Order: sequence, then C-alpha cells, then structure tokens
Amino acid sequence: MTDINDTRSNNLFRLATDNSFNQIIFTDADGKILYANTSSKKVSGYNPTELIGHTPKIWGGLMNKSFYENLWKTIKMEKKTFRSEVVNRNKTGDKYFASIIIIPITEKNEIQGYIGVEQDITDIRELDKKKTEFLSIASHQLRTPLGSMRWNLEMLLEEEFGKLPADAKTVLKQIYESNLRMINLVNDYLSVSRIEQGRVFDEPKSTDISKLIKQVAIEIETEAQKKSVVGEMRFDKTVIPKITIDPKRLHEVLHNLLTNAIKYNRKNGKIIIKVERKKNFIKISITDNGIGIPMKEKKKIFSKYFRAVNAQLNTNEGTGLGLFIVKSYVEAWGGKVGFESQVKKGTTFYFTLPLIPHHGNLSKNL
Repeated sequence: MTDINDTRSNNLFRLATDNSFNQIIFTDADGKILYANTSSKKVSGYNPTELIGHTPKIWGGLMNKSFYENLWKTIKMEKKTFRSEVVNRNKTGDKYFASIIIIPITEKNEIQGYIGVEQDITDIRELDKKKTEFLSIASHQLRTPLGSMRWNLEMLLEEEFGKLPADAKTVLKQIYESNLRMINLVNDYLSVSRIEQGRVFDEPKSTDISKLIKQVAIEIETEAQKKSVVGEMRFDKTVIPKITIDPKRLHEVLHNLLTNAIKYNRKNGKIIIKVERKKNFIKISITDNGIGIPMKEKKKIFSKYFRAVNAQLNTNEGTGLGLFIVKSYVEAWGGKVGFESQVKKGTTFYFTLPLIPHHGNLSKNL
C-alpha cells in the first residue's frame, strides 16, 4: 500500500511540475541538477536529461561576481530564499531575461539541496522598454510647452503686463501651481526613463553640500508654509568638505526627499535636516513627524511607482517615482540609502555619500 501511495505521489509531483510554465529544478547541496521539469526546454532550450549532473551555470553565469556572492550568501550561509531578475543565455546562444527564486532545502539546519524556479520575462521586459520609450518621448514633447507656460504665468503674476484683479490673480496662482506640479511630474518621468535606458551620465563638479541643501530648502519654502511646516538644519561642527559630484542630480535627490517630508507631514509639522561628517563619507538625514510608513509596505518603498496606502489617502499628488530615483543615484555614487519610520509618528530618510563618489553612468547598477 505504501508503494502505491509513493507511486501516486511521484506521479502527482511530476504532473504538477511538468504542467508549470516555469522551469523548475532540484539540485544537491553543491548545485548539481538532480531533476528538471519539461518546461526547461521552453525556458532555457535544454531537455531535462541534458541538465542532469550540470549546474545552472550551463545557461547562466552572466551576472557580475558580487551578484553570485550575494546569492550564495543568502541561500547557503543565511539559508534564506533568494529572489532576483537575471540575464541568462539559452541553448541557441540567445540572451533572455528571467525572474528566479531559489529555495534552500534543509534538514536539521543542514543544506540538503535547492529548488530553483525560473520564469522567462523577456516579453514583459520588452513591453516595459516600449512603455519607457513612450514616456520619454511624451515627456520631452510636454517639457517645452509647460516651460513656456510657466514663464508666461510668472510674468502675468508679477503684473508685467498690467495690474490684475484680485480674483484673476488667485485663479492664475492656482494654474501656476498646477503647471509646476506637471513640470515636476514630467521631470520625474524623464529621469526614470533615462535610468531605465542607461542614459544617466553625471557631470561631476566640486560641490558644497551644505550650500546646496540650503538652496533646495529655500526653493521649497513656499510649499512648507502652506502646511505651516517649519524646518531646522543641524550641520556637523566638523567642516563638511566639498565633494566632486553632479550637483544637478544631487539637487534632484534632496528635492525629492524634502518635498516628500513636506507632502506627508502633518499640519504644523517639523522637518530636521542633519548633515554629518563620518570617516570616509557624509551622511544626510531628513526627519519629519508626519504620517509614517506602514510596516507591511516598507519593503516596497523604493520600488518604481509604489505609494503606501496611507500616502495615497493623505494626498492624490505623487507618482511613486521619487524614491526610486533617489536610490538609483545614491547607489550609483557608491552610497547607501535607508529609512526608519513609525506610523503616525514620522519618518527619517537618510543617505550616505563617499568623499570620493563614483562617476560615469548613474544607471549602470540597474
């Protein structure tokens, strides 16, 4: 009876794995393949029998060294599930994009083997690429007329063409504010499309970070006053050195973090901007006492287009792109970005910049 049950279990197992659209493999503790389902042929181009005894390097191994170091650290040392997107090469030599999950199999806390699941996401990536190209073209086309509207509205508000009735001036201010929001939206879309297309090359200059922070704070002062939000700057007593970095991109990082601190703050709230000099880097932190970030949504906060539920309820404004841009730039410079948050108490976003930042393509790490 036990043999019959085992046979049925094995048949059900094979039916389940072979009917999956994804490639599924089992390996031993050294990564040698013991089993591969029939979908392996569709995904990697190899028949299951061709994979037995080999490691996944037969169709993989194209990512950089640090990627695989992190992979093995996660599944072998930490004994945790690893998820990522990779570029692999199929049997015919064509590269494709794949989403992978690797799960360690343990017994008495000892690794016995691994389960690997791989999905071909090339079509999804191609669709995403076309969407990015469309957004880039559309944003470029919108940028010029929006900029022209801004300058004309500013001239009208400054009454360069004559005095305006109070009611007309109020309406023009509302149109002007909507125009600025549209310009910020277009700039965010342009930044993201450049990052995704690998076209963000920085223009490093000697930059006074303290001075740049003060400049951005002045620019957003009007937004802060609308919510009666006050700011406080705490600069390290140690001299903050100038660093060679792209001031335009750093301005974008600071602007995104500070506008978020205002947008998601409470009425009569407070923002603290702190700059510290460490041994080999500078740390900048921005603290608010606003709505905070729910625990279950913290993992997604730097994802593209993501906005926490309480953020959506707080305001309709926002694209969910700002923090994605911040993370992309900071990590490309060789820095780190993170946050601490409690719901209804506030959030601190912080990032570090090495005293000698990396230069070149700010989207190469994606």
